[in-house]
Amino acid sequence: MKIAIFGSCVSRDAFAFAPKPGLEVAEYIARSSMASAFHKVPLEERWLSAVERIESPFQRRMVECDLRKLAEQRLLASSADVVLVDLVDERFNLVALGNSFATWSSEFSKLGFDPAEFDAVLRIESNERKPLWREGAQAMLQAIGANRIVLNEVYWARELADGQPMERLEQIDRANVELREMHAFLRSLGVERAITYPYDLLRADPGHKWGLSPFHFIADFYEFTMRSLEPYLLHPTI
Repeated sequence: MKIAIFGSCVSRDAFAFAPKPGLEVAEYIARSSMASAFHKVPLEERWLSAVERIESPFQRRMVECDLRKLAEQRLLASSADVVLVDLVDERFNLVALGNSFATWSSEFSKLGFDPAEFDAVLRIESNERKPLWREGAQAMLQAIGANRIVLNEVYWARELADGQPMERLEQIDRANVELREMHAFLRSLGVERAITYPYDLLRADPGHKWGLSPFHFIADFYEFTMRSLEPYLLHPTI
């Protein structure tokens, strides 16, 4: 059984916490907004060639996928039975570059470009970005098919593992408003299969291997992900 991930470490980490024999993660695409990843026009060569400045092979591969618009090609080539999608990496701003776009992830920042060179910066809540994201989501579903997608419906944690409140709750709440809107849009396009979480599992783990963050969760969260995913693996398409 093959699974592909378009999303973030939230989905990928679940397979490390609770691996399942016979289940292969055939593709993993992260650090990319759907608005950029499924845009039809790749960036100009001067942007693309700068990818070689990134030392980490994984980070370089993710940025190259975003800039060259390879997500559709890689997901289809994976021959995955199920594509697990989460929207946590939609937190990154989008930058307009000529006739195309890029996801302004921390990895993209390593290319070393001056933000003054960007034609525009589109934040997640901006009215300019939202239609671009919807176009990207529609392109993804057209390419992959809603019946192969499982939506990992993740929200940022408002609490720590011990129940104490996170810092910057206003920022977390704003992010969750945007996530709720995007999840609803995917459902309106026919994505019927989703993993939803009890509130008490949406807790950030201060001891997480990637550090403390509203989307680095306690171990029980990832175990719940894998248990909830299992029925969809038994019946990969509706």
